Amino acid sequence: GDAGLRVIDVNDPRNPDEVGYYDTPGWALRVAVSSQYTYVADYSAGLQVYENLLIGISESEGNRLSSYQVRLLQNPVQDGFIRLSLGNPQAGVIAFDLYNTAGQKAATFRKLLPGSGSREIRLPTKNLSSGVYFLQVTTGSDSRHIKVVVAE
Repeated sequence: GDAGLRVIDVNDPRNPDEVGYYDTPGWALRVAVSSQYTYVADYSAGLQVYENLLIGISESEGNRLSSYQVRLLQNPVQDGFIRLSLGNPQAGVIAFDLYNTAGQKAATFRKLLPGSGSREIRLPTKNLSSGVYFLQVTTGSDSRHIKVVVAE
């Protein structure tokens, strides 16, 4: 749902950017960050501790890919598909490469986009183990990494 912990990049205070979220079991009432851990006081589940697991591949800053806007719609992934929203895509091929935390390629997807308008892209996760992955989204000479948690 829409509840949980939202991660907002405020490096540019005039342009805050949602860069991720954790779908907590209930409502996130209070948040504290210390070193590599985020502590969330959850209304129905009590104290939740989230660890920053960025190993091997770092996430890109921002989510803008040339003329594409890329947004992860669900994290963690629990329904067998990584769901992404692509805003204002132009016609062409877009590549999706999924890496594990050791930097090994776990899956590759290619999509041919006809262009115009926003669209949702679904990438299957049925052959992946539960864990943390980094999705490299590439169009032309530009690419970004997005952290994805698969919880099958």
